[in-house]
Amino acid sequence: RSAIEPTEDDLNWWKKQLALPPEKRLFQVKLYLALEQSRVDGFEDAISWMPHGRAFKINDKKKFEVQVLGPYLKMKPVYKSIIRQFSVYGLLRLTNANGRESSGAYYNEYFLRGRPALLHRMKTVRTKGTGIRPAVNCNEEPDLFSMPSCENMMEVSWRNVSSLEYFDTLPE
Repeated sequence: RSAIEPTEDDLNWWKKQLALPPEKRLFQVKLYLALEQSRVDGFEDAISWMPHGRAFKINDKKKFEVQVLGPYLKMKPVYKSIIRQFSVYGLLRLTNANGRESSGAYYNEYFLRGRPALLHRMKTVRTKGTGIRPAVNCNEEPDLFSMPSCENMMEVSWRNVSSLEYFDTLPE
């Protein structure tokens, strides 16, 4: 699949999100910024992007609870809460159908490294409240490693946002 280009509306939405105080930003924005900051602050052992940039993985549940949930996502350090949030925002979990490296990673077609303006297109998903997850059909999972890497797309998404604007309101 080819790269999705952000629209002017997407870019304006992203700028507005960055202008908000961190506690007022939407969940997907906080998560994206935490992932980007994981490289800078050295907690990639807790959460990190997959090499292709089309999914991310929680590498250490305990470190994630301590280093990311409270400081970056402003949530109580309860792992089940974040998993519910992933589900609400349409972040799907990969099985090991595409190899062990992808197993347990989360993805959404609009949650891409270097493409933060696309977060605007993420929609919340209503859950039926049955408490039972539908069976995973691993044959329908995308092969994210066969798609172009999102690292190559970064230049376009930064054309209207400087890196200082991007990180200046993150927790220290």
